[in-house]
Amino acid sequence: MENKDYIGHGAALLTILIWGTTFISTKMLLVEFKPIEILVFRFVMGFLALWIICPKRLKTNGWKQEAVFAAAGLSGICLYYLLENIALTYTLASNVGVIISVAPFFTAILAHIFIGSEEKFRVNFFAGFIIAMTGIVMISLNGAKLQLNPMGDFLAILAAIVWAVYSILSKKISGFGYPVVLTTRRTFFYGILFMIPAAWIFDLRLDVTGFADPKNLLNILYLGLGASALCFVTWNFAVKKLGAVKTSIYIYMVPVITVITSVLILGEQITWMSGLGVIFTMCGLIISEMKINPKKLKRIGVFLVFLIPFLFIGCSGRNNESSNSQSAQTKEKEPETKIEEKDWSEDFAGLNGAAVIYKPEENHYQIYNQDLAQTRRSPCSTFKIISSLIALENEVIDPDHSVRKWSGEQFWNSDWNRDLSFEEAFRASCVWYFREVIDDIGKERMQKELDKLSYGNCDISDWEGRQNTNNNNRALTGFWIESSLKISPKEQTEVMERIFGDTSSYSKESLNQLKQVMLTSQDKEKDITIYGKTGMGKDNGITVDAWFTGFADVSDERMYFCVYLGETEGADVTSTKAKEIAIQIISDL
Repeated sequence: MENKDYIGHGAALLTILIWGTTFISTKMLLVEFKPIEILVFRFVMGFLALWIICPKRLKTNGWKQEAVFAAAGLSGICLYYLLENIALTYTLASNVGVIISVAPFFTAILAHIFIGSEEKFRVNFFAGFIIAMTGIVMISLNGAKLQLNPMGDFLAILAAIVWAVYSILSKKISGFGYPVVLTTRRTFFYGILFMIPAAWIFDLRLDVTGFADPKNLLNILYLGLGASALCFVTWNFAVKKLGAVKTSIYIYMVPVITVITSVLILGEQITWMSGLGVIFTMCGLIISEMKINPKKLKRIGVFLVFLIPFLFIGCSGRNNESSNSQSAQTKEKEPETKIEEKDWSEDFAGLNGAAVIYKPEENHYQIYNQDLAQTRRSPCSTFKIISSLIALENEVIDPDHSVRKWSGEQFWNSDWNRDLSFEEAFRASCVWYFREVIDDIGKERMQKELDKLSYGNCDISDWEGRQNTNNNNRALTGFWIESSLKISPKEQTEVMERIFGDTSSYSKESLNQLKQVMLTSQDKEKDITIYGKTGMGKDNGITVDAWFTGFADVSDERMYFCVYLGETEGADVTSTKAKEIAIQIISDL
């Protein structure tokens, strides 16, 4: 191997070592900042750092070269990160991790089409791709079940394609013969320029007060100076030396670095599935980079034929260590997931909505309107179940001494205009009361608890609720009300099971106190007791989300439910109507 190849591989490896650890900094910053804010801050900082390092002006050879720089900035700086972040609000992080890792495959296809002689198709690339992707699936899913979320998964695929486009454009730019620092800075310039419309759409607020916290300041410096300024220079340098395809193969290592970092920095335990996944991913990377004769490739093919089915069988069930579920301790084998499509259109009477009934003992879902049932929306006041649980568990609320003083401000709901106890506030769905409770819980503890529950996208970045277009009153807004936090109806039922199921890790005292305030209806004749919470959100005065979610004890069986109603033209959409539909469906089962 030539010296320039060693330097190129070293540059690519350094880049991936840093990019593989950025999730820690990003996760910490999301507590205070929105994704678009982090994106703008880090790349503006990166641009300024590159300008300071090399203030020399880059003079390009005409508008055609400028167009290539603009396209690179649009794809690799703006679109890729926006698509990835938006995808995370619709689908699971594990799905995004797997899908994004397909970028080298798209890079190879585009390179073959647009670069031709420089980037030939190689059989060992595809053999390595299969092995590496097997390892990445093992790391990302880690024994959990793959749940497809069409919108989020599609956006993640687009992100992978966009990164492949950026890789090809980087190779094109490397042929211009300009210094890498200058070309990277010019790419950043266009990327930031294209962020302006996105910043307007996502309501960017350049509030830097959060950086008064040294932890936030160090994290944004790491992302801006390390992951942006340094890494894009080293990545573009590697593309120049190795080519787009060879460099992109290093993307396989990102999940590996993430696993290792989680163990070393966060103290997480590595499971056998993740460990084996690391080995496979590294083997795939090595094979993709090596020149292997056809006979050896045939042996690898036979090996894959026998091994991959075994691995996917292993990935099909839940892993006790990684999913915070202890079902493996109580059941030898979890029943196969059964999804039954139901026609409850008569109950909805023309309203746009979805319903999910989940029976964990049978691993059985009954779903009306599957697409909407897997679409993440703002949880609104159904989140009071979660905030109440966390507050009870952490002694933020003592039910016997839970009265909070009313400020004297007149709210639209007269039931809120007085001092309230926990039970009164829950039943009246009093926002100001739970705004205070959530502030007392705090951002770090809230984030930790939501991650533990796998509550939708777990995004509390808009803590103050500034994204809410219906209300700007601090006492009546928050991340859970038409803001950053999103969850699907199907996920709502799964979260309810994690809280109230047989394997719940929460104290009986807290659960009993929560059940007491959630009690909604009892039908002694049918032996049905329903516990739940409504929720409703508006956008510019129009109801766009209405919920009723919880669980029902029917005879000796416990089932978890969620009914969701979305905006319906010409119809009155309310959470009361969602509750009526849920009670009717459960009664008819």
